[in-house]
Amino acid sequence: MSETSCAAAQQARQGNNGRQMLIVLAAALLLAAAVWAGVELYGEMIDHDTVQTTVVPS
Repeated sequence: MSETSCAAAQQARQGNNGRQMLIVLAAALLLAAAVWAGVELYGEMIDHDTVQTTVVPS
C-alpha cells in the first residue's frame, strides 16, 4: 500500500495569481474591445452604403 500525504493548501496550488495573470486578462480585454470596435465600424460603414428608397404616397 502507498501512503497518502496531505499537502498544505498553499503548497497544493499550481501557481500564484499575480501580475502575470493581470497582464493576460488585461490584454485579452483590450483585444476583445479592439475587435468589437472594428466590427462596429465595419457595420456602420456597410450600413451607409445601402441606398434607401422611400415611396411617397400620392
